[in-house]
Amino acid sequence: MNTESAINRRSFIQRGAAAAAGGLVFAAGNGGNSAAQTRPSKRPYVTCRKGKKLVGVYCSADQVLNKPDYIDELQKKLGCNLVILQATGCSYPEEIRRLSPFPPEKNQWIGRGYSENDEEIHRCSEVIHARGMDVWLSGSGHMDNGHDDALSPVDFNGMLLRNHPKPKYGIEGGTGLCFQKPPVVRWQENAYPWISQNYDIDALYLSHHRYSCPAQYSHLFGCACEHCREAAARLGYNFPGMRSAMMKLLSSLRKLTKEQIRLAVELGFSFTDFIQFLCDGPDILDWFEFRAAAFTDTFGSVNRSIRLASGGNCKFIIDTLNPAFMLLVGHDFKGFVGGATDAFYPMAWIDYHYISVVASWANAFVELVDGLDEPTALGLAYNLAGWHDVDLPREKISGLGIGATSKEHSIPEFYKKFGKYVPGLMTHEYRRGALMNRSNCPSYQTVFPHFWGGKITEPLMDEIMAAGHDGYIFEISAEPFVKRPG
Repeated sequence: MNTESAINRRSFIQRGAAAAAGGLVFAAGNGGNSAAQTRPSKRPYVTCRKGKKLVGVYCSADQVLNKPDYIDELQKKLGCNLVILQATGCSYPEEIRRLSPFPPEKNQWIGRGYSENDEEIHRCSEVIHARGMDVWLSGSGHMDNGHDDALSPVDFNGMLLRNHPKPKYGIEGGTGLCFQKPPVVRWQENAYPWISQNYDIDALYLSHHRYSCPAQYSHLFGCACEHCREAAARLGYNFPGMRSAMMKLLSSLRKLTKEQIRLAVELGFSFTDFIQFLCDGPDILDWFEFRAAAFTDTFGSVNRSIRLASGGNCKFIIDTLNPAFMLLVGHDFKGFVGGATDAFYPMAWIDYHYISVVASWANAFVELVDGLDEPTALGLAYNLAGWHDVDLPREKISGLGIGATSKEHSIPEFYKKFGKYVPGLMTHEYRRGALMNRSNCPSYQTVFPHFWGGKITEPLMDEIMAAGHDGYIFEISAEPFVKRPG
């Protein structure tokens, strides 16, 4: 690679970082040899380009730099034109590092970690682009590891969400940080644009930038900290009214009878039907809408900062859950898709993000409503997800193959039980997402042959394109189509 060019890029950023107490440290557009200014105009090749089919795969830096035959096969056999790069951390300058919400000794970073040596990223970008492929630099996100309670989300009573008991079948671990905390916001509005300008990438792609998976249903009661209350007032939501409605929700559920639940299932009650049937329905719906509006308010600002820093050349992509549960993690089609994220990209961890939700909810209904049977509880959970007409197990919650806890859950065992239901469920959600994506935002779906197998996956690849999406990405690897090197 051109080492002098890489040094100039980093030197430019360090010179352009302007200390401004309480405001943005990163100053875009100061001139110099930044990655944003040196990108060829023809790129990105496929990222967020409507009409260009995108086929992506996750790769390590070692695979990109040392396994050329593997990348050759991905391109030739599958038409891969995107690498989602999992590499070492970013070499943030001191001006950026000191904005981290966590002290260095905790080694916890939001989005992307820190490394003194970032040559791996620069070298991988050059190799990938030389092949005519795009590169997304990947990172993860908001994990509340207990290092600072002041950054943690709380419920309406001020209790930390991470201290809530975990419900049965709620197998996805962890709790996110609060998106409204000033140190978190300040970090993202500086670090993420810095990445977009300092590295020659086509997108900064981040995962786990969302609220908890709704299988952990008690987490739907947060965050309700002072900064979220301030955000509600700023965005025009009645926080006291939303709080009152949510506090009544559990007592309303406990008052339901098994006969009412059976009739609701028979009548095909949707999520909104059911919420309004309980009590204070509009205020409850406002709460979920507010969480999405607050998320978009924060990350829409981050996205605009990235666009400015990169001259519009680097996209910002946050993955999400499937359409059935997007709103409950703070993502909506009105603001999030096309506003906070430049592409609609839902994950396909079917056990963790799809089936654990209905298993957890059905179990909660059984525990809350006296005498309610499991088939009826499952029927209600499917109705709430919009899956009333999808072929799914309907007799026993245990028949879904979800472990009672994360330690008891086995992904291979899950697919032994659930594999035959994958095509119907995923086709439903692929079509649902395509229909709901009214903004015409680029849309990439996930396929998972690593666990689904080739026989299930190949028709779903065709289904994704037939539904009107813009491509698909192989989660973990493209096996068995292309063998991943050890």
